[in-house]
Amino acid sequence: MKKLGINNSMHALATLGLALLFTSVAVAQTLPLRHGVYVLESSKCDDAPDAAISVWDGVGFSGAHSSGCTSNITHLADGSYRVSTKCTALGDGTPDQAGANFEEMMTLKHVSSTKFTATKATGAEMPYRWCSAK
Repeated sequence: MKKLGINNSMHALATLGLALLFTSVAVAQTLPLRHGVYVLESSKCDDAPDAAISVWDGVGFSGAHSSGCTSNITHLADGSYRVSTKCTALGDGTPDQAGANFEEMMTLKHVSSTKFTATKATGAEMPYRWCSAK
């Protein structure tokens, strides 16, 4: 009977350890940004063109022409983040088979909970600011 108790305790500890591991992985893959609509700093919040808008919902970055987006986030040694985003639908929610195969990459520099700078593959730095909750 004692042996069974020890095995149960070891199983409980192993389960707790795995839960903590998965929790720390999830925390490591989030961004310290307020959820909502971000626009390029050069645009007005209430009059921003679609190309200047990026929405962060805590799961992925999306835009006017994309939805169902998931971002894979890697924290880099210099304090920035590598963000890889795939979207499964168009902005209106229509499934987009091509979107699931397209991956957009950027490096994100966290400025504050409401500001970040994105650097896309072209090398252009684009500063964004939070405008509203979605």
